Amino acid sequence: MANYRLLVDSSCSIPEEIDKNYDYGMTNLIIHLDNKEYIDRKEISVEEVLSIARKTNTIPKTSTQSIGDLMEVMKRELEGHDHLFVLPISSKTSSEFSYMNMAVIQMGLKDKITILDSLSLVTGQGLEAIAIMEDFKKNLSVEEIIANHEDRAKRVVMDFVVDNMTWLYKGGRCSGLAYLFANTFHIHPIIHHKDGKMEVKALTRGKDITKGVKRLLEEFKEDLKNNNIDLNYPVFLAQIESEEQIRKSLKELQPLIGDKIIYSTTASAIIVCHTGCETFGISYILKKPRN
Repeated sequence: MANYRLLVDSSCSIPEEIDKNYDYGMTNLIIHLDNKEYIDRKEISVEEVLSIARKTNTIPKTSTQSIGDLMEVMKRELEGHDHLFVLPISSKTSSEFSYMNMAVIQMGLKDKITILDSLSLVTGQGLEAIAIMEDFKKNLSVEEIIANHEDRAKRVVMDFVVDNMTWLYKGGRCSGLAYLFANTFHIHPIIHHKDGKMEVKALTRGKDITKGVKRLLEEFKEDLKNNNIDLNYPVFLAQIESEEQIRKSLKELQPLIGDKIIYSTTASAIIVCHTGCETFGISYILKKPRN
């Protein structure tokens, strides 16, 4: 049986109850905040990002490690394994995918290291990481694992609703007109990851994100009704300063799919850098892509 290894980046979020069952490596993205650099997950937490941003009235930005640093990480993770699969944040969201491919070429290890495009981030990336590691157990070839990933990545849902568009706007991920409109009319955008890119899927209006959460849950229940959710994989709920929304959502969804398959987690600091506070997201894998 082939001895494969998976390497993800620090955007990837897997709930603790599941995470403990898997062994994989992680490379850390960089967070820039208040003229300082922090190594994600090692030097700064979600709570600290929000606290510093509020105290200094600054918006965090993110970057990837250098090609040299990535080379060191991948060499270390490959050691003792037949093949290393690397699952970074979506290539449409970060330059990390390109940097990793350049690092592999410079090392001359294209036959030993495969960079997979997650087309997602955070819990969507986490779901795909779990699916890949489950494929490792099936004694599949490298080519089969790649093919499974490319098919499955198109079926991963990762939608989230944010309280406001300030950080999205200042991070260059929405237009000034959309930002002005949203803040003026108390609009809470639902962000969808489509073909690896974040885009505004819908707009909800209200004093908080409750209506947006309701819409996400309705879409989930519609997919469930249509027998289009692959329940061989878990369902993830992610939040930033939205614990009450998580509690209510678990109460609503657990009777439909049970409590052994749905998990909640705090989103990674990387997504916080784009969305800011009060964010709720849901991730799951479809049986077939939506039309």
